[in-house]
Amino acid sequence: MLTISRNQVFNKSESLEKAGKALVKGKIDKAIVEYKKILEADPDNFVIRGKVAPLYAEQNKMLEAWTNFKASAHGYSRAGFVAKALGVYAQATQYLPNELELWDSIARIQLEKGMKVDAIETLNRASENFSDSKSLNKAVYLLKKAFNIQPWHYDTTLSLADDLSRVGSIPAKVEAIGLYTGLADRVKGPRLRVVRYRHFKASPGFGTFWRYLKSVFKD
Repeated sequence: MLTISRNQVFNKSESLEKAGKALVKGKIDKAIVEYKKILEADPDNFVIRGKVAPLYAEQNKMLEAWTNFKASAHGYSRAGFVAKALGVYAQATQYLPNELELWDSIARIQLEKGMKVDAIETLNRASENFSDSKSLNKAVYLLKKAFNIQPWHYDTTLSLADDLSRVGSIPAKVEAIGLYTGLADRVKGPRLRVVRYRHFKASPGFGTFWRYLKSVFKD
């Protein structure tokens, strides 16, 4: 048993050394091969998974990249290294900005650790990656999560109302109007003018235009 253990340690060290040298030479394929050898012997090695994930991403193998980013972050989190887990996820956002589960995971960890402001900022920032018409429902999903954390947060509410007004369905339009109206009741000055203008832009009409004009000349 002792001899096998020593061999395993030696093989791991050798593969790590080979992977390091391969990366220095820009040979990503060879580095991945060596990291895979380690993972075959130790699939739960979340440190190595964190090393190999960005290499897969560099090769545009996004499924493999996300699988390893996720496994690495989960491993760090289970081991109690929450900051490391968030670091892994943060790196993943550079390659996978449209991975909804990724942003969900970051916000969840932040909330669990009492980082409420950070979670709201994460969800708002994430929603910007889903601004096209095909992905709009994902933006709405993220912004609703942020709204539930802190109702009537100015940036969250305004973005959510804007996106809902673009969804196209009548229920979404009604919900957007409710958000514009509710937010307008809670803000003043320049912010009120922005809300009134965005409401008019989303629902052009005499009433929304008149309320916008009133906000302009109110001060």
